[in-house]
Amino acid sequence: MIARLRAVPRMIRAVRSGAYTGLSSARLVMMLAGVGYVVSPIDIAPEGLLLAFGLLDDVMVVGWLAATLVKETEDFIAWEQGTAFQPQPQPQPGTVRSHVVPD
Repeated sequence: MIARLRAVPRMIRAVRSGAYTGLSSARLVMMLAGVGYVVSPIDIAPEGLLLAFGLLDDVMVVGWLAATLVKETEDFIAWEQGTAFQPQPQPQPGTVRSHVVPD
């Protein structure tokens, strides 16, 4: 988890410089807005008035943010290490893989 958190500033710099295209600037802004919403004292559904229901919007944003952060940092770290998914060549049509068994 520490490696993922340390990757976040590098990922932001790489997206802003255009070196990393696996994450759009719009999605990055949405992630930063999610962090801002969670730490902000201003809520769409205030906890003081709605008690547990007021926490629901925060929980949903934190859940989305955590899942997105895990996926995006995983993809970014793979990109940094050069192990990003690369499609394997497909066999030619009509080619059948098999083992020859001698008689």
